Amino acid sequence: MIDPNQTRWFIHQLTGSVDTVLDFRCIHDQRKDLPAHNFRGSLSEMLPTLTDYNARGYGIFCTINALDGHGRELTNIQFIRAHMLDLDDP
Repeated sequence: MIDPNQTRWFIHQLTGSVDTVLDFRCIHDQRKDLPAHNFRGSLSEMLPTLTDYNARGYGIFCTINALDGHGRELTNIQFIRAHMLDLDDP
């Protein structure tokens, strides 16, 4: 379940504004045969859609770095917002 307040806090911390346009991706948690769905917009614009997909079993993800709205490849990155590390296993 999406917690809008926690999501707003995360987006504000990441971008400086809760109204930032982000690229979201919905991927089904169980049914990997179902296609992923991409959306672009602010959280307030996308929340009903993202909530619907989440209720249907999709995980909701957003790109950390700013994209140009024309794709999800390296060439579409406008600027780096953060670097992420996965340090679970040494």
